[in-house]
Amino acid sequence: MLPAPDLAGGDEPGVVIDALVTVALDDLDEGHLDVETALRAIAIAAWRAGRSTAPVT
Repeated sequence: MLPAPDLAGGDEPGVVIDALVTVALDDLDEGHLDVETALRAIAIAAWRAGRSTAPVT
């Protein structure tokens, strides 16, 4: 089950990544994904979330 969105518009990147991990685990269990694909999707999402919240110097 995916977490409910933050109605105040302040969803943390960690919430999105947690939801992606949950979906990836479900898809792995059902045989829709292999481990490499699931890990790659999660890593890309985490990298993008980190870049979007990183301060610009």
